Amino acid sequence: MTTRNQATRIIVRLAALLILINGSTVFAQTQTSKRTLAEELVKLTKTKDRMEKTMATAQERKQNPEEAKMMDDYISKMNEQMIRFYEETYTEDELKFLVKFNKSPLSAHNSKDMETVMALTEKLMAKTQAMVKEAQSNSPSGSKDTGVIDGSAGKGNRNTRPPLTGTPFSRALKTSQKNKCLNNLRQIEAAKDMYALENGLTNGAGIVFSTNWIGDAHCFLKAWPVCPDSTNANAKIQTQSMTENDYDINVIGSNAKCRIHPESHVLPK
Repeated sequence: MTTRNQATRIIVRLAALLILINGSTVFAQTQTSKRTLAEELVKLTKTKDRMEKTMATAQERKQNPEEAKMMDDYISKMNEQMIRFYEETYTEDELKFLVKFNKSPLSAHNSKDMETVMALTEKLMAKTQAMVKEAQSNSPSGSKDTGVIDGSAGKGNRNTRPPLTGTPFSRALKTSQKNKCLNNLRQIEAAKDMYALENGLTNGAGIVFSTNWIGDAHCFLKAWPVCPDSTNANAKIQTQSMTENDYDINVIGSNAKCRIHPESHVLPK
């Protein structure tokens, strides 16, 4: 009987161990599956691509490799945080639905699908708002900085995001905007030189932006330039009045100036 009892206990322990192993395997598979789906959803929504659109041009990146690397690292971290955010917010079935929805053309979606997407979007927004409130309440200074998920996925940890002005991404963005604005100022100066040469103007002569500067006959400028950090930068069609709003043309022999950032967007004398 003793031997039988010992054998029974061994069998029971082995069965319990197998159950634990199987349960852990299923959990790991579920987590891996959710991670894979979240990664696919981030790719389908082109989150990383949208962030990279604000990056510097290839030429600017060559000129500022350190800023470009900081921006790349920042975007990679934000991309990873978004993957974890989706993974924590949605169930596996919800992720599968969103992946399928984003893969299908809009014409293939019915009203029920659209309602489901709206509900899932509201779920995401609700969690985002909850994270912001949590970050604000945990901030020792009581600041209103936006909270972001830290590196401990699934543990409920949150860090208050530092001000955007201090991030590598914002610094690289400022550098990119400055370089683009300086290129605009150089184009304006080149147009002034060509205009002065054609009209026999000398240093100190007054000059204004002209509609004749853009066109087939007098192509001094390819388009009306605007500062990339002004409200005019988002306009679909940029006009002469926008250029005049963003830039002071100044007289011949005196560099044009940016009105948006007159202290930092400055051509060397």
